[in-house]
Amino acid sequence: MKKIDENYFKNSKTESSKMTDIQDIVNKGEQILWRGKPKKSAFILGSIFNMLPIGLIWLLFDGAFIAGIIATGSLKSMPVGVII
Repeated sequence: MKKIDENYFKNSKTESSKMTDIQDIVNKGEQILWRGKPKKSAFILGSIFNMLPIGLIWLLFDGAFIAGIIATGSLKSMPVGVII
């Protein structure tokens, strides 16, 4: 296993120690399979799908709570804020 020179990654003013390209740190025998910018929509959709179960549970709870208030007719007896 090849040991990495930690001084290579330190921020200094000399040109020899600046990292300019990923090719500078790729070891022998390694390949870069893809270069480019990731699609932001893939990350956004992934986040939405991860949070979807929580959102659905929240929606069911709130819907049942609101339906219970409406069904019992207790909406008229709810306290109203005082406007000064």
